[in-house]
Amino acid sequence: VVTTNSGGMEEAIDNNISGFVVHVRDTQGIADALVRVNALSKEERYTIALAAKNTVLQRHNKKEFVARFAQFYKR
Repeated sequence: VVTTNSGGMEEAIDNNISGFVVHVRDTQGIADALVRVNALSKEERYTIALAAKNTVLQRHNKKEFVARFAQFYKR
């Protein structure tokens, strides 16, 4: 995944671990990230994909959602 640091995406992606985060409107940064992704080996792509999957499972499961929802209403 290549994304920008807007709209909460930097919270969903751990830069250089589960994807690549670049600054908004940084066209050179986006290009560099895409070149980097293209140069990754199959094993490196698998490692990043697995990290992304694990991040989603850990941060966006029912238990975490309920806990965040409860915290929101406790304020």
